[in-house]
Amino acid sequence: MEILKNKIKLVYWLKGLVLAFAITFILIFIISLFLRFTSLREGKLPLLNSIVMLLSIVIASIYLAIKVKEKGWINGAMLGLGYYLIITLLNFLVMRSVSLDLIIGAKLFMAIITGSIGGMIGINLT
Repeated sequence: MEILKNKIKLVYWLKGLVLAFAITFILIFIISLFLRFTSLREGKLPLLNSIVMLLSIVIASIYLAIKVKEKGWINGAMLGLGYYLIITLLNFLVMRSVSLDLIIGAKLFMAIITGSIGGMIGINLT
């Protein structure tokens, strides 16, 4: 019974990651349209990318916590960590370089904290 319960949690965790990336792709597409058709400057992209990352993580963490119904903060933190590690891996595969600096560490910290907060919100919504 416990194995089945863990498999179900893993499925929800993977669905949460897919949801986070779907939200990310949609929001990045909308930002690219704004870049193309408005006077929005490319200098705002780092800030907008951080906002997109945080929104994606918090929404997916809320979903995950609602579905799992326990330990929302830890499940959300793990989702934030997983999301950020996948983004970093994709960045490495595309750019062929990842510098481990303070900004990477700060974004990782923000991803984990945001996921944790989203998980707490999701648990309280159930």
